[in-house]
Amino acid sequence: MGDLSEGIATDDSRIQIDWEELTEQSTGGSAILSYNLDMLIGGVWTELVGQTTYYSDTSYLIQTGIVSGQSYSFRVRARNKWGYGPYSNTALIEASTKPDTQISTPTLINSGLNIVVSWPLPEEKGSSILEYQIILIVRTSLGTTVEIDSKDMNCDGLTADLIDTRMCTIPVADFRTNFDYPDLVYAKIRSRNINGWSDFSSESTSSALIITEPVTMGAIRRGEFTDHYHIHIVWDALVDDQMRGSQITSYYVQWDKGTNA
Repeated sequence: MGDLSEGIATDDSRIQIDWEELTEQSTGGSAILSYNLDMLIGGVWTELVGQTTYYSDTSYLIQTGIVSGQSYSFRVRARNKWGYGPYSNTALIEASTKPDTQISTPTLINSGLNIVVSWPLPEEKGSSILEYQIILIVRTSLGTTVEIDSKDMNCDGLTADLIDTRMCTIPVADFRTNFDYPDLVYAKIRSRNINGWSDFSSESTSSALIITEPVTMGAIRRGEFTDHYHIHIVWDALVDDQMRGSQITSYYVQWDKGTNA
C-alpha cells in the first residue's frame, strides 16, 4: 500500500484518513475486496474498519474519542481473494486544523510615544500558534486608506516575544514619516499554526490617533502689567486641533536679555 494522508475533514475533534486505491498490477492480479484500516490504541493496533466486514472506500472519518491536539497512528492494507497484502507505512496525524478567525478585534491605544496593538489568544484548534500577521490600516484626513504590514515597522509576528505577549508596540514617530495629525490607525489580524492561516479578523473598532508637535504659536504680546521695572508678556493658549492630539504640558519662553539680538 501507498502512504496514508490526512483528509480535509480533519480538525481538532475528528480525523479523516485517506489512501490511494490500488489499481492494475498493484492489486496482485485480483480485484481488491476490502481495505483494512488500523489505529494504534493504548499501544495495540486495533481495527477500525475492513477486517471483520469489507470496506471498499479509500477514506475513513473518526468522529468519536478524538482529543484536540493529540496525534494518532494509523496503517492500512488491502485484501483480494488471496488474502491481505502488506501494511502501509505508519501515518501520524494530529487532531488539529488552522486557527479560528479572530473573533475579538485588536485593541489600539496611543500611549504618547507609541501606538500599541494588542489582541486575545484565538481558538488554536489543537495546534499552537506559530505566527501572527498584523495589518495596520491608516485612514488619513484626506480620505485615503493605506494598509501596512506591521513587520515593515519592526513588529514581526513571527518573534517569540510577540507570540507570547500578543502585543505590538510601534513608535508614533515611525508613522510620522508618511502620515500626520489627525490620521487614525486601525488594525486587523490573522494567526497561523502548523495547518495554515486563519482568515483575518474584522477591522478594529478602536483606533489610535497619530499625534505630533503643536502648531506654531501666535505672536507674544505686551501685557497690561508692563512698566519701567517689569515686562509682562502674554500669549494665546493652544486649544483643540492646535495641540495636535495631546495636551500642552508646558510653554517655553525665551528672551534676548535686552540685547536686541
